[in-house]
Amino acid sequence: MATISSLGIGSGLDLNSLLTDLETAERQKLTPIETQQASYEAELSAWGTIQSRLESLDTAAAALADAETYTGMTTTASGSGVSATATSEVSAGSYSVAVTQLAQAQSLATTGQASRDEAIGDGTATTLTLSLGTLASDGSYAADAERSASIVIDESNNTLEGIRDAINEAGLGVTASIVNDGSDTPYRLVMTSDETGNEAVMSLSTSGEVAELDSLLSHDPASSDPAAGGMEEVVAARNAEFSVNGISMQATSNVIDDAVDGLTLTLSETNTTASVVTVKENAESVSKAMETFVNAYNDLQDTIDNYTAFNADEGTAGELLGDSTLRTIESRLTSALNFTSEGDFYALSSLGVSRTNDGKLEFDSAVIEAADSEQLAAMSGFFISDDEAGTSGFASQMSSLLEEVVGEDGTLESTTEGIEGSLESLASQYEQTEDTIEATIERYREQFTELDILVANLTSTSDYLTSQLETLENSWDMTG
Repeated sequence: MATISSLGIGSGLDLNSLLTDLETAERQKLTPIETQQASYEAELSAWGTIQSRLESLDTAAAALADAETYTGMTTTASGSGVSATATSEVSAGSYSVAVTQLAQAQSLATTGQASRDEAIGDGTATTLTLSLGTLASDGSYAADAERSASIVIDESNNTLEGIRDAINEAGLGVTASIVNDGSDTPYRLVMTSDETGNEAVMSLSTSGEVAELDSLLSHDPASSDPAAGGMEEVVAARNAEFSVNGISMQATSNVIDDAVDGLTLTLSETNTTASVVTVKENAESVSKAMETFVNAYNDLQDTIDNYTAFNADEGTAGELLGDSTLRTIESRLTSALNFTSEGDFYALSSLGVSRTNDGKLEFDSAVIEAADSEQLAAMSGFFISDDEAGTSGFASQMSSLLEEVVGEDGTLESTTEGIEGSLESLASQYEQTEDTIEATIERYREQFTELDILVANLTSTSDYLTSQLETLENSWDMTG
């Protein structure tokens, strides 16, 4: 039997176009599935956006249900030289802070050397004892055994650079560096305590094996003669000196957290006029938390409106129009907003929150921002549940509701899992339908091939018979 390498060659018929048209018609069976897939995917995307908005609302509700939101304190400082931060332990009020001296770290410097990398002494091992300690007001010095180090200097490190590196590697809380003062012997080793104040004063001595090192690296903070040692004190250690409400105080640091309970003062410069630090209840944190909640709710409402809208002119509907799950969630949230309790703050409306005609919230912060400590405590009672007292709070209840919706095994998880299951089923249906279509087209191809071969054979037979008849006719003509 003859074979056909391309449809239509044997028969002269446009079988390829016919097969393409048949395949196009068959593939129309996929269109309803694709339409359903697109609808489910759009719905799944919409739920993803809704979930994001609900999670933001849940975060905002959790902030309102956090007791620390209502116990914080805020500080302001007038004048210069002082800034402050506060915890809930500080008492509200005003604190006058006068700064007469800032704390500073001690710095020592060696005499100048001609080279930074030439050996000092003959390399005999020498022990440098470096200590940090307290210099008392009477001039006495007490080294701190826990802040002392013995550093060996020998031929491997008996240069300014080597000594610098050895001190830094000791990790004692002293930083060594080399400066160039521009003189004939310009290189000086400078050592600076990492901490400020009179409790971080340096003492240096050597074991005495090398005279050059002994005269270079020695400092006795208790000596009455500052020039007696080999190192010069270029910056003296100082405590901060200041007063709070007229009471004189000292501190080793410019950041002071123990002068007033719950208040941290940071001194930046001396001042001729005392700076007044004012501490008051941080009603602003409650106001910001409430504002965040209102904005999160309104964002959610805008999103819901978008996904449930119907455009009559275009005949288009939102992805979640008529969705019963969304209607239930929206209804539960609306009911939660109607929460009431006893006391001065009995509803959201008593805190400056109102409903608009389009279902959104508006917030006037004046009531909250004017609250004192007692009122803030009362507000926390409105927002936060107290299990021991058996009372419910708006924010606690709202947070619990939202957890049921967006939490593990919650409403949204169940909803999205259902949609994902439908998409998986449609994907399987699509694949099966496509396989059926391909099998059908292949059957058509085989049938068309057989038709092509049959027509080609018939055409060939016809041509042969025609040729034989013509030959026979010619033969008759010749014999006649």
